Amino acid sequence: MEKIILGLSLFLLLIQNGFTGEKEDIQYANQQKNHQALYQLILCQNQTNYHQKNANINVCLKAIQYIKQGKDLGFVSSQRKKYLATAYLKAGVLYHVSEKDYIKAYEFYMKAAKLGDKYAQNNLDILCKQHPWVCK
Repeated sequence: MEKIILGLSLFLLLIQNGFTGEKEDIQYANQQKNHQALYQLILCQNQTNYHQKNANINVCLKAIQYIKQGKDLGFVSSQRKKYLATAYLKAGVLYHVSEKDYIKAYEFYMKAAKLGDKYAQNNLDILCKQHPWVCK
């Protein structure tokens, strides 16, 4: 059951990040299943998307580290950029909501926004309205 959920999470992540579901995309997704960066990113996303109790920011930080190190050599740069932006966004969410570390949340939202993540920009706007001192 856990493998099915992980597989579905991976597929949804890939579609969210620009995959169309065409035959080549599905083959690529299947090739990537065992890669640590995607696995860590999925764990990170699950923690933020489902508001898991005791969410662990280290999972998101590990995903960022793996993506930056190029652990998944099959990534092209545009895919790496999207995955990195997603990992930065999710780390920002955990810092903002779970850790209440608004300065760290701001830093990670900014990194994601600079990579073009529209959700990060929205979260920056919310954070700056809630805690204006962080954004100065």
